[in-house]
Amino acid sequence: MQYQFHMRNVIISLLFATSFIACNTAIKDKSNQSAMATDSLQEPDIYVLRQRLFDYFERHKHEDAFDTTDDTYNRYWGYSYRPNTVEAGHLLCINKTHAVIRFSDSLNNGIFVFLKDKGEWNKIYEDTTLEIGIDEHPVPYYKDWNGDGIKDISVSNTYPTNYTERFRLYLSIDSGRQIVNVRGFENIYNPEVDSNNMISSVYAHAGNFLAGKYVINKDTIKELRLIHIYPLSENGKDSLCAVFSENGKTKKTIKSTGKGIVQQIPAQYRKDVEAYFLH
Repeated sequence: MQYQFHMRNVIISLLFATSFIACNTAIKDKSNQSAMATDSLQEPDIYVLRQRLFDYFERHKHEDAFDTTDDTYNRYWGYSYRPNTVEAGHLLCINKTHAVIRFSDSLNNGIFVFLKDKGEWNKIYEDTTLEIGIDEHPVPYYKDWNGDGIKDISVSNTYPTNYTERFRLYLSIDSGRQIVNVRGFENIYNPEVDSNNMISSVYAHAGNFLAGKYVINKDTIKELRLIHIYPLSENGKDSLCAVFSENGKTKKTIKSTGKGIVQQIPAQYRKDVEAYFLH
C-alpha cells in the first residue's frame, strides 16, 4: 500500500513537470512569435531591396521575357513609394529586347535600361537621382511620344492634383539602341500626342488655365504656342487676362470678360475655357 502511494506521487510529479515544461515552451513560442512580429515592423533596408532586383535580373537574364514586382517598401511606407519592378521583353519595339529596372525609396528613385544584343545584356541608360511625385501609375509604361514607331519609356508624375499628370520621358532613339531623358517634358501638364505628332497640353487648376503645343527636339521639349488665362481684378472689377506666347515669347495679352476671352482664343480650346470659367 505504501509502495502504491509512492508511485502515485511520482506519477503526479511527472505529470506536473511535463505540464510545466509544455507551458513554458508555449510561452517561449509566443515570445518568439512576438519577436518575429516586431522584426517584421522594422523598416526595410533599401540597399537589400535594390540588390534583390539586380539579383533577379541576373538569375533570369538568359531569358528574353521576364518580370517581377517587389512591394516590400511600398507596403511599409504606403502609397508615396512605388513598388520596385523588373520587366524585360519587346517593351519598345518588336525586333529588340529591352529590360527596365525601376526602384523607388526614401533616398531617391532610379531607372536602369538594358538592351539585349547577340545574347548579351548591355546597359544603355541609368538615372538614380530622379525626383518623381506620388501617382497612381506605379511602374513605367511604354508609348510612342514622337511618332517614330518606337515606344518610349514614360514614368508618371502626378502634380499637384490627382486629376493632373506630368511625365518623366525617356526617349528611345536610334531604333531603340539609345535612351535620352527629354529635359523639360516633366513640366508639361496632361500631355497628349496629337495627329501631327506634336504634344498638346490642357491644364486647369486654382483659377488658372493653360493650353499649349510642343514638339520634341532631340533631348529637349520646344514650346510652339502657349495660352495662359487667369483671373484678374482691376478697379474693383473682375475679369480675365489671357497671355498668348509663341516659341517662348509673349505675342499678345488680352484683358476681357469671360465671354470676351472665349471669343478670341483658338476654337479647339473654347469648350475647356467655357467649362472652367463660365460654368
